[in-house]
Amino acid sequence: MAGSLSLVIRIGDSKQININFKNNAGSYVNITGRTYKAQIRRTADDPNVMAEFTCVIANGAQGQLVLTLTPTQTSALRAGSAKWDLQETYGSTVNTIFKGTVAIEKDVSRA
Repeated sequence: MAGSLSLVIRIGDSKQININFKNNAGSYVNITGRTYKAQIRRTADDPNVMAEFTCVIANGAQGQLVLTLTPTQTSALRAGSAKWDLQETYGSTVNTIFKGTVAIEKDVSRA
């Protein structure tokens, strides 16, 4: 079952999400050899991807995953609400780890 995680993204800003995978005992889960994909869409059924996070395993043995969007990517977004999720692929198994809403907000300070 996917966990729920809501996001706030400011248009034109960098966005970084750091995730540390741990098991129920509190020990790190080794995520080496797994791949991750995270996308934002206006609705879950929308065929158009608004943005796709770059997913990098920072330290596989310590279960550290970093998701990023660049300012260029967030500048292409328009204000409003959207949906996102994070999927993990390990061998032939695909699981949705997180899902949730995205609040996309305009920046006050801009050029």
